[in-house]
Amino acid sequence: MQQQYHGGALRISEWAHIVNASVLAGEGIVEALAQTVQGKDFPYPSNRALLILAEMTTEGSLATGAYTKSSIEIARKHKDFVIGFVATQSLTSIETDSTATQDEDFVVFTTGVSRSSKGDKLGQQYQTPTSAIERGADFVITGRGIYAAEDPVAAVKLYQQEGWEAYRKRVGNQGKEA
Repeated sequence: MQQQYHGGALRISEWAHIVNASVLAGEGIVEALAQTVQGKDFPYPSNRALLILAEMTTEGSLATGAYTKSSIEIARKHKDFVIGFVATQSLTSIETDSTATQDEDFVVFTTGVSRSSKGDKLGQQYQTPTSAIERGADFVITGRGIYAAEDPVAAVKLYQQEGWEAYRKRVGNQGKEA
């Protein structure tokens, strides 16, 4: 009997190719998500992947130290499913019990990116697109800097331009065409 993927927590697997998850509950969450999309009865293409929430941009976040180290360890065990991290920086300098393989290349998505603010009264700490890319982000995620802008389309273009220029500088101007 074919397993049904139309209810509950599995429904996201029908339409999301990449999801993120915290490993606060342990490695089991990664195993469960991987089994869902890699199972023989999964009716959708198997090109699904996971980003592990390894760090957060809020002041006082507990997603640091041992938690971040565990996030990296779990990602390495499941590198056929985990493609990267939501983090404030590249995690390559964090010492772990396992060794990175030569072909290890996790992507980094950095949230809390703003061109005009350093933070807010709720403890959100922002990086500029340039500083996020310099710290190792492959993708920058912004919110208020775009949706609260007087001209959101113009704001998107500024974020795109600043991020792309910083990325080109970081990788040595490879890929000069946008």
